[in-house]
Amino acid sequence: MGSRISSILICAAMALTACSSMDVDPYLRKGYPLSGLEAAAVYEEGLKHSDSEKLYYNLAYSYLEAGDYMKAIETADKALLEYPEMLRFLYLKAYAYRAENMMASFERTLLSILEKDPGNNDIRGILAQYYQDIGMDNKAKSTAMEIIRRDPDDPEALSVMAEYSEFYDSIDSDGDDAEKMEKRPWSIPPSMYDPLRILKGEGLISWT
Repeated sequence: MGSRISSILICAAMALTACSSMDVDPYLRKGYPLSGLEAAAVYEEGLKHSDSEKLYYNLAYSYLEAGDYMKAIETADKALLEYPEMLRFLYLKAYAYRAENMMASFERTLLSILEKDPGNNDIRGILAQYYQDIGMDNKAKSTAMEIIRRDPDDPEALSVMAEYSEFYDSIDSDGDDAEKMEKRPWSIPPSMYDPLRILKGEGLISWT
């Protein structure tokens, strides 16, 4: 009898977990018209009932809106423990580090995105501009050249390299290197979000 009751309780718990994990839309709807800490309170309540990456993302984003960047980073770190492949949380962290002027952490986070997404020229462009802004010319040039080997017409990389006169003599015009470059894990970013919008502080996830 005891084992049967235990089995029933386990099944009931599993059913409740399944239901709660799927029922995130009410919190997304309730939080969507709000902002900052008001919205964060809604998503925090939702996370008590459902361990959802959407709720984690919107919670972290709400902290960005509220200017509580360290709380946004803390939330993104929690989410990454549960969803380590969700790059949107790394984008959120990068935004928060930049907003806090924690530029070494900002750079490390962008590099960690590249480790997971080695074909990401958007991140390389941000890094190249960052290196140029802080006077790390060699890193700026090498990062921009990595972009140009993948995409010779990339406007951001060309803008960075326009500052360096030797650039035009260093372009490999035969295109052989392009075939050897790492490809992105997706051809189009997941429809749920646009990573560059996250770095600009945009892109709240709505309900499905």
